[in-house]
Amino acid sequence: MKVRKGELTDIFEVLQLEYRIYPRQWHVTATYVGDILQQNNDVLRVLEVDHSIKGHYSFLPLDKEQYESVLNGELDEKNLVHWIKKYDQPKEVYLYWTTVMIDLDDPNRNLLAKCLINDIQYT
Repeated sequence: MKVRKGELTDIFEVLQLEYRIYPRQWHVTATYVGDILQQNNDVLRVLEVDHSIKGHYSFLPLDKEQYESVLNGELDEKNLVHWIKKYDQPKEVYLYWTTVMIDLDDPNRNLLAKCLINDIQYT
């Protein structure tokens, strides 16, 4: 069991987990996730167990204006791709936590959740 940086090749498996849990109106496309990772490839963390993704989380770094607009319902999170900041330049960013998810059908779900949550401090 390990948490690692999410890659483009993980998108299908990440979305399969999300589609099982999230209602349809919250579903995003593989293109959307790919565009986010192209903008900043450090925003997705995945929990891998025996070469299978059992959970993930994502923080999107935004400027204060866009962050507050999302929180106030003025900007839909599905329209954030071009607002996502990179971490390669020192600046102030606001982290919008878009998802945290584990495989609820896994009998070790409590351990999966603990592992994933404990990783956040290292992000």
